[in-house]
Amino acid sequence: MNATTILYVGIDVSKDKSDICIKDKLGNDLIQRLIIANKKADLQAVPKPCL
Repeated sequence: MNATTILYVGIDVSKDKSDICIKDKLGNDLIQRLIIANKKADLQAVPKPCL
């Protein structure tokens, strides 16, 4: 990817889980659908962003 790459990120949040999808500007999937259960152990396993 270069400095002008456009990404589309969709996050569907519900009570029991969150579904995440990342696509490029052509609509191609960049990752398989990521599902995160809304449980303490699963949420702690999600990498924290680098700031």
